[in-house]
Amino acid sequence: MVQKARTFLENNKIFFEIFSNVILGIMGIIISISAIRLTKYQNILTERELLPVMEIREYLEENEENIQISNVGGALYGFQTDMACVLNINYITEGLEKGTIKKELDGYYYYSRNTQAATGILEIIGGYNNNYNFSNLQLEIMEGKYKEYGISFLEIKIESYLKIEYYDVLDNKHTEYYKLADSTEKIEEEEGNDIFQEYRNSLDIFKLGADHLEKILEYVKEDIKN
Repeated sequence: MVQKARTFLENNKIFFEIFSNVILGIMGIIISISAIRLTKYQNILTERELLPVMEIREYLEENEENIQISNVGGALYGFQTDMACVLNINYITEGLEKGTIKKELDGYYYYSRNTQAATGILEIIGGYNNNYNFSNLQLEIMEGKYKEYGISFLEIKIESYLKIEYYDVLDNKHTEYYKLADSTEKIEEEEGNDIFQEYRNSLDIFKLGADHLEKILEYVKEDIKN
């Protein structure tokens, strides 16, 4: 029996060598693929550790409404911001005709302080008495004067959008868009780009201040005519 086994192995020696080499080759490929995947994951993790992470906070300071932008991740450079504030006017006429008017809101956030830092607080954007002026406008609307213009319902809202651009330490450019409401919401780049493009092309500029309700009612009257 032993002799037969020995003879069988000797007669099939080449076959077993080829088979062994094939198995070793396959194992080598599997190990190489695993090593490549591990290296890829390690690179992804390292890159994530290097990437900046934006933190946006809104707060009141006396009569100022401020937006504080901080980087709590990896270092960055070339940091820039832009703001787009839009006044939305929604109305319903006595004839149940609905309409929406959008006006570029000028001067709502009119100053900024850029720290030129790579991490930590990057910039503070602010405006003065915005909340006060907007609250007064809402109170005037609640008095119902708009009903004299044949309007049965009138609502105003302010939409604020923030655009952030920067480069990370790997020299990759980042463009991020945020909608500022009760909570900060990051929006898709395509949507954000469309919003800022429309905002920049708008010729209808509205500024909160004296006689703002009268201006809004004139906008609505003109919109109804058209």
